[in-house]
Amino acid sequence: MDRELWEPFLGFTYVRETGAEIENFLFSVSRAGCDACDENFEIIRENDYEFYTLHVLLEGYGFFRIAGREYFLKKGDVFLITPGQAHMYCNRSSSSLVLLWVELQGGNCKEIFSRFSITGTYVLQNLQADKMVAQLLEMLRHMKEGERNVYESAGEVYTLLMYLLEAAEKVTGQQLPGTLLQALVYIDHNFMEQMRVQELAERLHVSHTYLNRLFQKSMGLSPNKYINMKRMEYACYLLRTTKMSCAEISEKIGMYDNAYFYKVFKKAIGMTPVDYRDEK
Repeated sequence: MDRELWEPFLGFTYVRETGAEIENFLFSVSRAGCDACDENFEIIRENDYEFYTLHVLLEGYGFFRIAGREYFLKKGDVFLITPGQAHMYCNRSSSSLVLLWVELQGGNCKEIFSRFSITGTYVLQNLQADKMVAQLLEMLRHMKEGERNVYESAGEVYTLLMYLLEAAEKVTGQQLPGTLLQALVYIDHNFMEQMRVQELAERLHVSHTYLNRLFQKSMGLSPNKYINMKRMEYACYLLRTTKMSCAEISEKIGMYDNAYFYKVFKKAIGMTPVDYRDEK
């Protein structure tokens, strides 16, 4: 999605008027917005959160924790929150991230979101999400201008959620450049091995500079950051589900320097591997 399409909405937040009653059978928006979040951005909520929430990461690189799992977020990812789920999300890069988001209630939100939560699918990557983003921006425009009544707003939310379901049915990554898709598949299958970006570029018959530019443009992060992102996700899983030592986990994920593993993990997760395991 081109920046000029969503940039006019940066900093705008819609909040439904207090006391505005809406029939339970209608979809309704409680809040929505488009925010640029600085490098210290962090949201932490307990399990009393009551909204069905959809976020699209338009720019940047972040981190999301829900239902006992950790996810690293990149440009273009969609992440979902359902009521009653304690969660946290934040910026884990040195620059700001941009979020497009909407909090929903009513209608068939429970039935639609349960199609994802029942399988533990809270993050959707490589979506063909342009229609969904365009619909949400159109909704923000109407909220900003006060053009819609509750029935028209409910119809717009329904369309947004149908686009979400449609995009989720087509999670193929086909909208990504072929070279980038090949790189992602290779990394996803080999991130546990020692891997140099230069060697990956040579395998794909492109230059290191071109591969780095491709990652930055399409995903908002470097190949090295993506590799470490996959490693940290797997490290969290191993810390959660095994009794492997940190040194063993470091080696298992292809980071043979245990001190470096500690440093990268703490920067990505916000705590040391030992503290993470103790917390769980």
